[in-house]
Amino acid sequence: MNEIIKELYTIEERASQIIENTQRKKQELQDKKKEREELIEKELQGEMEGRLTILRTQMEEQAEKEIQEAIQKNEASMEALDKKYDGNYEEKALEILKRITEV
Repeated sequence: MNEIIKELYTIEERASQIIENTQRKKQELQDKKKEREELIEKELQGEMEGRLTILRTQMEEQAEKEIQEAIQKNEASMEALDKKYDGNYEEKALEILKRITEV
């Protein structure tokens, strides 16, 4: 009978050790999983920041290009108006006078 009790005690002790080892390994695996998830999250965040920087740069370049085009267009319009009206004051005045007197 004592032999059976000793054998049961030994089995219980081994089962307890197996459970402890299993729990320790489970915790180790969970820790490794958490570390990998954190590493992946950092990598993804870095990649997203890189992409956002590229997009921001492209948008700024596009905006600057459009601003420069608008400035050039306005300058060209102003030059055309200056050429059209510069030095033609007498002709314009005569034209206006002619229109007034026609009525």
